[in-house]
Amino acid sequence: MTLQLEIYTPVQEYLKKEVDMVIVPGKMGELGILPQHTPLLSLLNEGMVKIKTEGKWQEIKISEGYIEVGSNKVTILVDNVLT
Repeated sequence: MTLQLEIYTPVQEYLKKEVDMVIVPGKMGELGILPQHTPLLSLLNEGMVKIKTEGKWQEIKISEGYIEVGSNKVTILVDNVLT
């Protein structure tokens, strides 16, 4: 089972793909999101979003923003992607 991950900035859809796991820099610490995760809305700190797909990890540096999790979909809204 996978998650649909979407990362948006004010000017573009930066990323849209199926992933196995996402780890984000939450305001109170890192949050790990797996399929079937409880619905969630949270603030994000600037930091690294870690994405696991088919056993391989990818990292994307983001500015502060928001995350919404629901129905096996993760949406991240940020001002900038800092890669």
